[in-house]
Amino acid sequence: MTLLSLATKNIKRNISNYFLYFVSIVINVMIFYMFESVRYNKQLENLSKANNFNNQVFILAAIVIGVFAIIFVWNSTTFFVKKRKKEIGIYSLVGVKKKQIGRMMFYENIIIGLLALLVGIFFGTVLTKLFMMILFRVMELYVPVEFYISFKAIKQTFKVFGIFFFITSLHSYRIIYKFKLVELFKASKEKEKEPKTSVFWSIISIFFIGFGYALVNSKELLKITNDFSVFFYALILVILGTFIFFNNFLIYTLKKIKKSKKIFYKGSSMIAVSNLLFRIKGNARSFAIISILSAATVTAVSSSWIINNLIDRIITAENRFDYVYTGKDKVIDKKVEKAINKSSNNKLKFSVKTEVIEVDIKSCTDKNFENYKSIYLISESKFNQLSNIVYNTDQIKLKNKDEGIILSSYYKINKKENLQMTLGKDGNKFKIVDFKNQILNRGSIGISLVVKDEIYKKYYDTNNSIRINAYMITNRKDSKYLTENIKKIVPKEASLNTYYDYYKQKAILVGAFLFIGVFVGIVFLISTTSIIYFKTLAEAYEDRERYAILKKIGMSKKEICKSIKEQIRPLFFIPLLVGIFHSIAALGALRSIMNITSVKLIVTILLSYIVIYYIYYMATISSYKKIVTININ
Repeated sequence: MTLLSLATKNIKRNISNYFLYFVSIVINVMIFYMFESVRYNKQLENLSKANNFNNQVFILAAIVIGVFAIIFVWNSTTFFVKKRKKEIGIYSLVGVKKKQIGRMMFYENIIIGLLALLVGIFFGTVLTKLFMMILFRVMELYVPVEFYISFKAIKQTFKVFGIFFFITSLHSYRIIYKFKLVELFKASKEKEKEPKTSVFWSIISIFFIGFGYALVNSKELLKITNDFSVFFYALILVILGTFIFFNNFLIYTLKKIKKSKKIFYKGSSMIAVSNLLFRIKGNARSFAIISILSAATVTAVSSSWIINNLIDRIITAENRFDYVYTGKDKVIDKKVEKAINKSSNNKLKFSVKTEVIEVDIKSCTDKNFENYKSIYLISESKFNQLSNIVYNTDQIKLKNKDEGIILSSYYKINKKENLQMTLGKDGNKFKIVDFKNQILNRGSIGISLVVKDEIYKKYYDTNNSIRINAYMITNRKDSKYLTENIKKIVPKEASLNTYYDYYKQKAILVGAFLFIGVFVGIVFLISTTSIIYFKTLAEAYEDRERYAILKKIGMSKKEICKSIKEQIRPLFFIPLLVGIFHSIAALGALRSIMNITSVKLIVTILLSYIVIYYIYYMATISSYKKIVTININ
């Protein structure tokens, strides 16, 4: 019998243990391949060029997925090799050389890797069209999706995962040489000393995590430095605090429970607590990593949805009108209105025609205005008229003739009382008393200044006046054909500004990031839950003899199953709870910064994550019971 055929038989014999591992790798390969297919998809490439979107953003998603696939398979390979210590020991005992055992393990990993690669690419190819349909829907590209097989994506997937599986197979080969024959047979009898802990570091862990939460959720603390640096400091504190928490605080808590007679000696708690405390040294780092990855998963997916909803609000706020252009040609106005009336999808809600005056800026006390040569004046009454149409509120009343209010979507005033502007040849000075968003569409005209009506009349001249034509329609998100018709009517010099073009550009960008966030979140979820699954099952083989002894001393099978649940539950749900707390803190800060009131979306994502996580937990319990109770009647 050759080593290759022996490796094949080992895989068949251990198919139940390898199944979830195999499925997890297949999903990683499949998603990586689909993102590579998106990257090379000619249809998306043409649509991206037409909508000024760079589809190279999908490269980043593929890299992230590849990195986490490496982490997942590397850890899983280590667990599987260590789990088979006894089997390797028997091979050594009957005279099989370590070189041959290593080659056998190498072949096993290569076979599983190649099978996963082929199956992942097959399902990826089958599901690519559905994948693209979801992507197009999220990016709001309403076009028929063509079936497309990307040979470049297949080549890239084979290249990346082929090299990766070869390296992990070498890793399993190298692990064999670390084992000694005595160690292989005493693997299940090896004991770890009860880990030491520190009250000081336990308190420090809570302080780091708490202060990290406070940094991003306290408005007072946010004033210390800018938002980005605060998030960076908070992230570092929370990550450090999490690792210290599991290495110290959790151990300290378990030791306290162990000393409590009411809790420790109740039912099978003694076995569960002792077992968890016994293994805590090896699990602490995994707990911390899983907590951080869980938080990253929930935060990434939730943030993607939140930002998607936020951008939609911003687009609406900055583009109150659907069409805005300049010009005094009434013939063009009639053609635009005729095109709107002919549209089957859209109807005219109302139109507004107003005038602004372009005036030279002589000087300004704010350096931000150094590059601005002129500004547009709007009379107080015209602003109130527009504001009443757009917002139905927000009327203003200037007290003095030398006061003005800046309108801009770009510029913000920090010190209103010190900002003064000198306009025109006469050199009239205006004190800027307030700042408001541009009443017209973003980009339709530049920075504007609202002044008293008499000041506006003073500067008014037919040579420097500009008429603004603004239209509002129904069903604005479905106005592609109407927008194309109006573009043909309005001349380029009229500077046509449309809601649909701005909306479409942002919708494609945000939709792509939403899509990436969700699928990267899926990979994170699979990686985190699978790491716990395989680590737990690796320990199940070591626990089998212990539970057999408990059966002999009188513990029933029902009590053993209960003990198993109590032992595994903390392995899953302690990291999950910590991760959820981290994500709630991060999302709370995001909601505060973005002024989002609804929590339904966040709760839905959290519950979905918990449900999927719970399914993995139940699968682990089932597998663990089968391994431990296989010889218990």
